[in-house]
Amino acid sequence: MRRAPSLLFVTAAAVLVAAAIAAGFAVIGSPEQVRRERLDNQRVADLRRIATAITNYQRRHHALPPTLEELGRDGEVSLHLADAETGAPYGYRAESAAAYELCAAFDTARDERGEAERPWNHAAGRHCFRREVAAVGQ
Repeated sequence: MRRAPSLLFVTAAAVLVAAAIAAGFAVIGSPEQVRRERLDNQRVADLRRIATAITNYQRRHHALPPTLEELGRDGEVSLHLADAETGAPYGYRAESAAAYELCAAFDTARDERGEAERPWNHAAGRHCFRREVAAVGQ
């Protein structure tokens, strides 16, 4: 005849499982936090593609696009000009013949260390990235 596991053993196992789950959340974040970071990464990816399209537009037309809608009509690639989660359009403002701002609202802060990632770091909330199109040949 087999004995039922002792209450102490069951309690210890439950505590270990709970601790493992808590440690997992501490390392990778809660599912909601991971989702928010994924959405922010998508926003940065959208803004990067828009920045590339703005550079291409400026080199073809020797001027920045007047609006993102014009950029979308002129572009050779399909661009996401609005936040996929909220539907809010990304912000854009030309500051000069070569300088502009791209803006979005972020759920989380981003503090990447890599050379290519650092220019896209941001705080949580609305953040604008100032960019400048380099002259051809630079």
